[in-house]
Amino acid sequence: MRRNDDALATIALVSRLRADDQQPLKASEYWRLSAILEAGPSSLLGKSAADLAIDSDIANSLADRVAALVDRATALAFELERLEHSGVRTLTPFDEHYPKNWTQ
Repeated sequence: MRRNDDALATIALVSRLRADDQQPLKASEYWRLSAILEAGPSSLLGKSAADLAIDSDIANSLADRVAALVDRATALAFELERLEHSGVRTLTPFDEHYPKNWTQ
C-alpha cells in the first residue's frame, strides 16, 4: 500500500508503534490539532517546534511534543512496511479505503 504524507504524519502523531518516550496524541488532541492546520498533518513534517509554534499557532508545549512525534515518521514508515509484509495494515482518514462515514 502506498502511504501518503498526511496518513504517515497522522500515524506518527497517534501511534504507539515506536517504543520511545513520546506520548502520542489522544484522539481529542489529534482532532483539535487537525482543525487548526490549513494544509493537513503533512504540513507538520520536517518542522521544528519553533516553526510549528509560529507557523501553525500551536502552543509551545504542544509544539515540542508534535515536533518530536513527527520526527519519528521515517522510522515509522519502515516499521509500517515491515508490518504490511506480515499482513498487518493500518488505516487513517487519509487512506483511499477509509470508510467515508467514519469521518462525519
